[in-house]
Amino acid sequence: MTPAEMAAALEDTGRYRVFDVYRQTDGYGDLPPDATVCRLLYVDTETTGLEHDAEIIELAAVQVEYDPSTGRLGRILAARSWLEQPAGGAEVPAEVTALTGITTDMVAGQRIDDATVLDLLAASNLVVSHNASFDRPKLEARLPAFAARPWACTAAEIDWKAEGIGSAKLDYVAFRMGFIFAGAHRGEVDCLAGVEVLSRTLPVTGTLAMASLLARARMLTSRVWAIGSPFDAKDALKRRGYRWNDGSIPGSARAWFRDLQEDGADAELEWLRANAGCTGVPVRLTARDRHAARAMLIP
Repeated sequence: MTPAEMAAALEDTGRYRVFDVYRQTDGYGDLPPDATVCRLLYVDTETTGLEHDAEIIELAAVQVEYDPSTGRLGRILAARSWLEQPAGGAEVPAEVTALTGITTDMVAGQRIDDATVLDLLAASNLVVSHNASFDRPKLEARLPAFAARPWACTAAEIDWKAEGIGSAKLDYVAFRMGFIFAGAHRGEVDCLAGVEVLSRTLPVTGTLAMASLLARARMLTSRVWAIGSPFDAKDALKRRGYRWNDGSIPGSARAWFRDLQEDGADAELEWLRANAGCTGVPVRLTARDRHAARAMLIP
């Protein structure tokens, strides 16, 4: 029996599931001759910590073609990664090394190739990452040109729960989508795995993951801030789906906020007045500013 036949035989028993081990590919075939061909840049950063001012120690980027009308992916055009030494030669924290395998010695004297990254960015229509609210502020601080591109997030802008997938962690999503990827938690591997996820069909809706991502990224959304909510409203806000912003981003408010489609903002403001005893402030967001640090500021 071939490996494929053995896998099928195991699956047919109803007692086993067999998963592909991800193998790097040069793409997903040529797009149709009449397709509009765009390019996405899938990025991932590894940093010295989770703080808003943590420094990038690794940047990875994978550029791939896609058809914006169908979400179908085409050729992978580039897969690159760079290490960078923190400012002042600071050491890589031990907990970061434990997670990523990146050591202080590995980043010594290393620097991201800004020119190559900017060339890839200039030739891309969309930037994607699996945690854009983390990666986008870091990259905009390091390379401000990232602020000029629309962004999308494979963690936040695909409804994984509706697809029967209870966690948005990339390794778990990949597992539930039928493949596993091995190796340390490193940027290029994560980027390639994220692109692979986008190439696959979602298990419940049956749509391409990339098509679903594009549909959500194109929506207008509102970030509604519960300004001045009393402390005893916190449980109601949490049940409603609000998250707490601790004000660590300079200029941002210490307040609860919730993201929703723009046409739901008026009803949400009414709910806040009736149930949380406060005035809500809606901020309109698009892919041009969604996930950026500036999206946490109230005009």
